[in-house]
Amino acid sequence: MTVSSSSISSWQRCRHIASGSFGHVSLALNLEDGSFFAAKSCRSSDPLSPYMLSLLNEFDIMKSLSSPYILRCLGADFDIPCRSSALSSSSSSSVCSSFFSDQGDTFSSLSSPSSSWGSYSSSSSSNRRMLRSIFLEYMEGGSLAERLGRSGGKFPDEALAAHYTRAILHGLDYLHSNGIVHCDIKPKNILIGTSGTKIGDFGSARRVGHESSMDGMLRGTPLYMAPEVVQGLEQGPPSDIWSLGCTLVHMLEGQAPWAHIQCLPALFLKIGNSNEAPPLPENISAEARDFLLQCLQRDPKLRPTAAHLLRHPFLLSSVQKPDLMAIVDRSMQDASESDPEESLTSSIDMLSDYDHTCREGLRCTCCQSHGPLCASCYTS
Repeated sequence: MTVSSSSISSWQRCRHIASGSFGHVSLALNLEDGSFFAAKSCRSSDPLSPYMLSLLNEFDIMKSLSSPYILRCLGADFDIPCRSSALSSSSSSSVCSSFFSDQGDTFSSLSSPSSSWGSYSSSSSSNRRMLRSIFLEYMEGGSLAERLGRSGGKFPDEALAAHYTRAILHGLDYLHSNGIVHCDIKPKNILIGTSGTKIGDFGSARRVGHESSMDGMLRGTPLYMAPEVVQGLEQGPPSDIWSLGCTLVHMLEGQAPWAHIQCLPALFLKIGNSNEAPPLPENISAEARDFLLQCLQRDPKLRPTAAHLLRHPFLLSSVQKPDLMAIVDRSMQDASESDPEESLTSSIDMLSDYDHTCREGLRCTCCQSHGPLCASCYTS
């Protein structure tokens, strides 16, 4: 096995956890110390495919990050020929056999369910796809989306929403201070564990002022995209602040703004070409409303920075509530008592969950003009 930039030299892929549009996340075992981690993998015959570029982009950015509010990247495996080899033990075979049997034709290049994903021999076969994996910190509490699911879809207490919002802001403040825009803040990409609340999934992230092989791609998830992103304009730190506002709406309302719009072009029109403010939850405090209004300003220049928002009175609600951490701890206990393989978050949505790009995917539904949606057609 060819391992690059990894502190994990001997490992075994155990069980498939989830799939996304570009790959898979599996629970993996470090054979040296017995610890678990997440292996996020992409299988592609094209090294320049958007899926491969996303994984490479994620590793390139995450390897330089170090913050208690950012998911840790433990290393990566690159350029591994996809070749089956016998497992060293029958116990390892039983652990992994269910993974292969569940995948159908997806992994047909592997000869049998007893193939080991953790060890490979070199092969020059050009028609075999390449497996590339990055190793990520295991977060036993799953994602914020899963946490919301255990609470009926939303938090009944603003203080709990403020608690997670503050952690996200600390992470964004760190990223933005280092010239990095996450580009896909949403509940599914916020991970929870005994080590805290952390931002994960950097497949869509970008460095401000740096050219990238992913330039021109639409980065993010539509329901959480800022207007300037839909319009194909600069995607900078203010875009993350808008997405944070949408994430807070989700925590308080049970869904992101405009989630009732099922038609993707209509959703893009609403976000990018209308003057409407996103609908806010009813019966929220004045502090929460003001916080959201600041995050969800259509002009990105008017949105406050993460550092500024960390001083907002809304976030004080979680500090001043003594029983809040008991609620958080109880949630973590509930998650840890479940199957650890089931609680591992997928964190693998490719770009926007849709195969759209700013230059190719966005067209006016009326005149079919190229590029951002046509405001004149929307208003006519």
